[in-house]
Amino acid sequence: MKSRMVCPRSKASITARHLAILLVIVLPSSTAGQNVVVDYGEEFEPKTVVSPFAFYNESLAFGVGPVFVSNGFFQDQLSVIAGGFATTNGSYSLFLFGQDAQLPFGERLFIDWRLTLNHYDDFEQYRDGNPRYWNKRAGSNDSHEDDFIDGSGDDNFVRLTFKYLLPIGHGKDTVINTVKLDRGLLKEGAAGGAGFNPFKSGRSYIEAETWYRFQDIEADRREFNSKTNGVRLGLRYDNRDFAQNPTRGNETSMSVSRDFGSFDSSGNWTVLEGEFSQYFPLGATKNFRSIVLALNFWTAYSPTWADDHGQPPLFAGASLGGLDRMRGFPASRF
Repeated sequence: MKSRMVCPRSKASITARHLAILLVIVLPSSTAGQNVVVDYGEEFEPKTVVSPFAFYNESLAFGVGPVFVSNGFFQDQLSVIAGGFATTNGSYSLFLFGQDAQLPFGERLFIDWRLTLNHYDDFEQYRDGNPRYWNKRAGSNDSHEDDFIDGSGDDNFVRLTFKYLLPIGHGKDTVINTVKLDRGLLKEGAAGGAGFNPFKSGRSYIEAETWYRFQDIEADRREFNSKTNGVRLGLRYDNRDFAQNPTRGNETSMSVSRDFGSFDSSGNWTVLEGEFSQYFPLGATKNFRSIVLALNFWTAYSPTWADDHGQPPLFAGASLGGLDRMRGFPASRF
């Protein structure tokens, strides 16, 4: 079951990236899924927020930095986030995110991008190498919560995602949808939510993604580094009424990711993934305007797992923990 409450976790890393994502979610005119979001009875206006912020957590100590969030400039459905931070323990980060940029040579073709440059002075990863747990596999179901490596290092990441909106369902006649809200809840402009038929309801996509990630960690007088690049091909059927705050409908996705071992990659691997979410409206009460039950199923399998150098990196394999799954645990805890 999905929860919309963020649970505390050990050495939580609510960094600038997470803050920026939250800003996009809560802004009244924020956009997602090629939506232009407006308050009911008002006209759409681009919005920009530039703000300094400060934070403290156990991993990064005290940090400060600026964040820039833009919705609707250049293209009404486009969101851009940029910023960075530096901390008192010597860590720093720069990031640039973009979502739903419409390409000029195809009105149904969109691109998302993520670029992060990070240096951490206290970098934890649940991977083998801790000298206190030589005969154990870090992150396994029965592993110890302290079986991780801890050191300083870099984590740089580039990801480009191309999305083609198929001309079926709600995407047949409307490429960029206008959603009207009443105090944050959908009032007009549902992009799905009825039944389970991509030819009648919802928006369907063909997705192609490429990425490059480099990690280098120095811990316990040893150096751990990994490089990965590859492609992901997938299909996604988004049949939710409103992607940012769904009250009914479902979402289905299937994908295959492949690192071919080229361009100095640390290995070659394959991962198959499937995910399904369903939302049930439970009505309203005196104290709650909308109550929704959200269920989620996700599975992943790596057919190359038993091969030499065929195990996918932590962020791409079948792992639990972090912001997406089992938020009460650090990323890739299991």
